[in-house]
Amino acid sequence: MTLFGATSGATLNLSYERDRARDRAVNYTNSEVHADRLTIDSVGDTNLIGGTVRAEQDLQARIGGDLVIASRQNRSSGGSAGYGVSAGISLGQSEGGEADALSDPNGNSSSARHDPGDLDTVTGVSGGASQHRGSYVNSDTVVSSLTSGGTADIDVEGNTHLSGSTLATVDEQGNDLGQLNLTTGSLSYDHLTIRTTAGRAAQAYPPTWGLVPRPRSPACRRGPTARASIPAGSPPPTAAATSEA
Repeated sequence: MTLFGATSGATLNLSYERDRARDRAVNYTNSEVHADRLTIDSVGDTNLIGGTVRAEQDLQARIGGDLVIASRQNRSSGGSAGYGVSAGISLGQSEGGEADALSDPNGNSSSARHDPGDLDTVTGVSGGASQHRGSYVNSDTVVSSLTSGGTADIDVEGNTHLSGSTLATVDEQGNDLGQLNLTTGSLSYDHLTIRTTAGRAAQAYPPTWGLVPRPRSPACRRGPTARASIPAGSPPPTAAATSEA
């Protein structure tokens, strides 16, 4: 039986990751008042914030102070961050030497001795790291309104302020009917902005190193062994001499 060296190896990889995220959200739902005919009579300030008031046919309102109609905004925001690291190592083994054939006392080949070659060596090392960070902000408006599907007569002694809201006569499809009669000491308004923003940043550091194993010195390798067999009863071999004239 004859054995020969073989190339073998192994690879070990390790990695670790960690992520974290945080989210926040605030949502609103309007209160609603619906009627065919609606009358509002207030001696002081009247605030309609986060509400929907609608008269299907006729709206009458007498406000002794200021009238404020303001919408609310749903808001959501959040962020995430994380990092990761990884490392790896490769082990290899160079080819072994050839086996020496052994014979038992009867001349039969019964075993072999194997030169395993170099021990396992590091043939490669790798490593890497990464990190990421992201965030987002979203908002949308839940509109407050004071409307009529027919006529509307509104008298405000103070200031009428609209904040992203609606004060009008409109049909079911939202078309203006042009039937609003508004009397007010002053009028002011402001806009609400719908926002959608998102951002993400990531970095990676993937260095890799390779190592070449040092070869063994040829003097350390064992070569094959040759043996000659001489039949029994043969005369001993003689050396031949040569000369030049």
